[in-house]
Amino acid sequence: HDHVKRAKRHREDWQNMAANGTSDSQLPPSSVEHCRDQDFTPTDMALSSPGPDWKPTGRLYAIIVGLGIANLLAALENTVIAIAAPVILTDLQLGIEFIWITNAFFLCSTAMQPLFGQFCNIFGRRLVALSAILMFVLGSGICGGAST
Repeated sequence: HDHVKRAKRHREDWQNMAANGTSDSQLPPSSVEHCRDQDFTPTDMALSSPGPDWKPTGRLYAIIVGLGIANLLAALENTVIAIAAPVILTDLQLGIEFIWITNAFFLCSTAMQPLFGQFCNIFGRRLVALSAILMFVLGSGICGGAST
Protein backbone atom coordinates (compact mmCIF):
# COMPACT_ATOMS: atom_id res chain seq x y z
CA HIS A 1 0.00 0.00 0.00
CA ASP A 2 3.05 2.24 0.26
CA HIS A 3 3.15 2.80 -3.51
CA VAL A 4 -0.55 3.79 -3.49
CA LYS A 5 0.08 6.38 -0.77
CA ARG A 6 3.10 7.68 -2.67
CA ALA A 7 1.11 7.98 -5.92
CA LYS A 8 -1.73 9.77 -4.12
CA ARG A 9 0.72 12.20 -2.49
CA HIS A 10 2.38 12.76 -5.87
CA ARG A 11 -0.99 13.53 -7.52
CA GLU A 12 -1.94 15.92 -4.69
CA ASP A 13 1.38 17.76 -5.04
CA TRP A 14 0.80 18.25 -8.77
CA GLN A 15 -2.76 19.42 -8.17
CA ASN A 16 -1.49 21.95 -5.60
CA MET A 17 1.11 23.18 -8.09
CA ALA A 18 -1.59 23.68 -10.73
CA ALA A 19 -3.90 25.46 -8.28
CA ASN A 20 -1.13 27.77 -7.03
CA GLY A 21 0.23 28.55 -10.50
CA THR A 22 3.60 27.06 -9.63
CA SER A 23 6.07 26.63 -12.46
CA ASP A 24 6.33 23.17 -14.01
CA SER A 25 10.09 23.28 -13.50
CA GLN A 26 9.66 23.04 -9.72
CA LEU A 27 9.06 19.45 -8.76
CA PRO A 28 7.07 18.63 -5.66
CA PRO A 29 9.05 16.99 -2.85
CA SER A 30 7.31 13.65 -3.30
CA SER A 31 8.53 13.52 -6.93
CA VAL A 32 12.08 14.21 -5.85
CA GLU A 33 11.81 11.52 -3.18
CA HIS A 34 10.36 9.09 -5.69
CA CYS A 35 13.17 9.76 -8.18
CA ARG A 36 15.75 9.52 -5.42
CA ASP A 37 14.48 6.01 -4.64
CA GLN A 38 14.92 4.86 -8.24
CA ASP A 39 18.13 3.53 -9.74
CA PHE A 40 18.56 5.20 -13.13
CA THR A 41 22.07 4.00 -13.91
CA PRO A 42 22.36 1.79 -16.97
CA THR A 43 23.26 -1.78 -16.25
CA ASP A 44 26.39 -3.40 -17.56
CA MET A 45 24.26 -5.93 -19.38
CA ALA A 46 22.39 -3.24 -21.33
CA LEU A 47 25.66 -1.64 -22.45
CA SER A 48 27.40 -4.86 -23.35
CA SER A 49 27.40 -6.38 -26.81
CA PRO A 50 27.21 -10.09 -27.56
CA GLY A 51 30.41 -11.89 -26.75
CA PRO A 52 32.97 -12.63 -29.46
CA ASP A 53 31.95 -16.28 -29.47
CA TRP A 54 28.31 -15.52 -30.39
CA LYS A 55 27.36 -16.65 -33.88
CA PRO A 56 23.94 -16.69 -35.53
CA THR A 57 22.53 -20.19 -35.74
CA GLY A 58 20.37 -21.86 -38.33
CA ARG A 59 17.39 -21.35 -36.02
CA LEU A 60 17.83 -17.55 -36.24
CA TYR A 61 17.86 -17.71 -40.03
CA ALA A 62 14.78 -19.97 -40.02
CA ILE A 63 12.94 -17.48 -37.81
CA ILE A 64 13.87 -14.59 -40.11
CA VAL A 65 12.72 -16.51 -43.20
CA GLY A 66 9.49 -17.55 -41.45
CA LEU A 67 8.70 -13.98 -40.44
CA GLY A 68 9.45 -12.80 -43.97
CA ILE A 69 7.02 -15.36 -45.40
CA ALA A 70 4.37 -14.30 -42.86
CA ASN A 71 4.80 -10.66 -43.93
CA LEU A 72 4.52 -11.70 -47.58
CA LEU A 73 1.27 -13.53 -46.80
CA ALA A 74 -0.07 -10.43 -45.02
CA ALA A 75 0.76 -8.30 -48.07
CA LEU A 76 -0.91 -10.83 -50.38
CA GLU A 77 -4.01 -10.87 -48.18
CA ASN A 78 -4.33 -7.11 -48.53
CA THR A 79 -4.27 -7.37 -52.33
CA VAL A 80 -6.99 -10.03 -52.56
CA ILE A 81 -9.68 -7.35 -52.49
CA ALA A 82 -8.19 -5.59 -55.51
CA ILE A 83 -8.37 -8.79 -57.54
CA ALA A 84 -11.93 -9.64 -56.51
CA ALA A 85 -13.28 -6.05 -56.70
CA PRO A 86 -14.58 -6.12 -60.32
CA VAL A 87 -16.64 -9.27 -59.71
CA ILE A 88 -17.97 -7.95 -56.40
CA LEU A 89 -18.90 -4.61 -58.02
CA THR A 90 -20.92 -6.20 -60.81
CA ASP A 91 -22.59 -8.87 -58.66
CA LEU A 92 -23.67 -6.43 -55.94
CA GLN A 93 -24.26 -3.49 -58.34
CA LEU A 94 -22.45 -1.16 -55.97
CA GLY A 95 -21.59 1.75 -58.23
CA ILE A 96 -20.05 4.60 -56.26
CA GLU A 97 -20.21 2.65 -53.00
CA PHE A 98 -17.39 0.39 -54.22
CA ILE A 99 -15.01 2.02 -51.73
CA TRP A 100 -16.86 0.20 -48.95
CA ILE A 101 -15.37 -3.08 -50.18
CA THR A 102 -11.89 -2.08 -49.09
CA ASN A 103 -13.16 -0.14 -46.08
CA ALA A 104 -15.05 -3.18 -44.79
CA PHE A 105 -11.99 -5.37 -45.28
CA PHE A 106 -9.69 -3.02 -43.37
CA LEU A 107 -12.29 -2.30 -40.66
CA CYS A 108 -12.66 -6.03 -40.00
CA SER A 109 -8.90 -6.48 -40.09
CA THR A 110 -8.42 -3.64 -37.61
CA ALA A 111 -11.16 -4.92 -35.33
CA MET A 112 -9.49 -8.34 -35.16
CA GLN A 113 -6.07 -7.01 -34.14
CA PRO A 114 -6.82 -6.65 -30.39
CA LEU A 115 -8.44 -10.09 -30.36
CA PHE A 116 -5.38 -11.70 -31.92
CA GLY A 117 -3.16 -9.72 -29.54
CA GLN A 118 -5.06 -11.23 -26.62
CA PHE A 119 -4.81 -14.67 -28.21
CA CYS A 120 -1.03 -14.14 -28.31
CA ASN A 121 -1.06 -13.30 -24.60
CA ILE A 122 -3.07 -16.44 -23.81
CA PHE A 123 -1.69 -19.05 -26.22
CA GLY A 124 1.71 -17.62 -27.19
CA ARG A 125 2.84 -15.84 -30.34
CA ARG A 126 4.15 -18.91 -32.11
CA LEU A 127 0.90 -20.89 -31.93
CA VAL A 128 -1.22 -17.90 -32.94
CA ALA A 129 1.06 -17.00 -35.87
CA LEU A 130 1.11 -20.58 -37.14
CA SER A 131 -2.67 -20.85 -36.73
CA ALA A 132 -3.21 -17.61 -38.66
CA ILE A 133 -0.94 -18.82 -41.47
CA LEU A 134 -2.76 -22.16 -41.55
CA MET A 135 -6.15 -20.41 -41.74
CA PHE A 136 -4.86 -18.21 -44.58
CA VAL A 137 -3.53 -21.19 -46.53
CA LEU A 138 -6.75 -23.18 -46.02
CA GLY A 139 -8.91 -20.20 -46.98
CA SER A 140 -6.81 -19.53 -50.07
CA GLY A 141 -7.04 -23.18 -51.07
CA ILE A 142 -10.82 -23.21 -50.67
CA CYS A 143 -11.18 -19.98 -52.67
CA GLY A 144 -8.79 -21.22 -55.33
CA GLY A 145 -10.69 -24.47 -55.70
CA ALA A 146 -14.10 -22.81 -55.95
CA SER A 147 -15.74 -22.98 -59.36
CA THR A 148 -17.57 -19.64 -59.02
